[in-house]
Amino acid sequence: MIAHRAPSHGFFSLLAILLVVSCKGDPARDEAANLVRLVSDLRDAPNHAKRDPLDRLTSMPCSFPDVCAARDACIEAFRHHVRGMELGASLYAALDGSIPDAVMHDSTNLGMRLLEMNVEVEEAKAQMPRCEESIASLRVAHRV
Repeated sequence: MIAHRAPSHGFFSLLAILLVVSCKGDPARDEAANLVRLVSDLRDAPNHAKRDPLDRLTSMPCSFPDVCAARDACIEAFRHHVRGMELGASLYAALDGSIPDAVMHDSTNLGMRLLEMNVEVEEAKAQMPRCEESIASLRVAHRV
């Protein structure tokens, strides 16, 4: 017959330490999860309402290099996107007469704003893959 030994006090101490460490959380993972959530909120917001989520993303503190790099990449991409959408909205308002500003109705000014809007939208398209790749890498690295 095989005798069973009761686990030693050392075993229970080790188990308790592991439980405490696992309950504390991982600050890098928490920060990465916060970034993923903020970027998701920004993506999900309608174009006319992306400014507030972008401001929240911009004001997010970070302390881990991979999280900071992903945050910065997404800020850059969405900053251009939001600026392009805001310019588009102001152009639409000028063309439909909701903005009485005579400067906005000047065809040269409208042309320049249209060009600026297109530049912002194209820059957003160019920057967005870097944001998406960074977020995907964070999800894998930090299991979020």
